[in-house]
Amino acid sequence: MKNTRGLSTVVTSLIIILLVLVAIGIVWVVVSGMLKSTGTQIDISSKCVTSLLSVESATCASAVNCTVGVKRTGGYSLNGTKVVFSNSVGTSTQFDIVGDPGVLKSMNLNPGTTGVPTKVSVVGYFNDADTGVAQTCSQSAEKTI
Repeated sequence: MKNTRGLSTVVTSLIIILLVLVAIGIVWVVVSGMLKSTGTQIDISSKCVTSLLSVESATCASAVNCTVGVKRTGGYSLNGTKVVFSNSVGTSTQFDIVGDPGVLKSMNLNPGTTGVPTKVSVVGYFNDADTGVAQTCSQSAEKTI
């Protein structure tokens, strides 16, 4: 009689080892993807915390003629600034100003809202290094006009 019992144990052990290696590979792919996306968010957040914006001046002569002075202090150069005008009726207009405002940047903008704007808000953004998509900072600056 031929003894095949030992061969069966070896084959079973090899199958278990292969299944464990496949499971480790799947877990690695999932975890590394999550860590990479989290790392990008942490990078953007740390840049936003150190790059503070402020509205130094804001005037509107009419609904179509406004001047806003935006200043960035510290941190990294922004890829752009979003400027939002709003009025007492609740209408708002957003502008995407590409480039870093630097020490002080004065902008003449045409909000075109219904009525004269009563408030201006600014928020900076950075472009994601991998995708190029704008990641807006959570900190904003406001000024009543």
